[in-house]
Amino acid sequence: MMTMSLLATTAKNLEFDSERAEADWYVSLEGKEQTRREFEKALRDGTLCFSRGSNMIRTDPAVLARLIEQAREAIRT
Repeated sequence: MMTMSLLATTAKNLEFDSERAEADWYVSLEGKEQTRREFEKALRDGTLCFSRGSNMIRTDPAVLARLIEQAREAIRT
């Protein structure tokens, strides 16, 4: 069985062939447990950071539609 210090470095030392392989690992039981351990350690150490979201105002869909139409016109000419 692996020790806790070895478990803590497992995810950082893994090299994946593709993003899909990495995603598959993170949704596996082992990946979920590793993520939980890292989260708990960051919470315990006071290094956990989070964002409440962007303060940017959403663009009006009508404005986006108008910009897309202007871009299409510019391409045609």
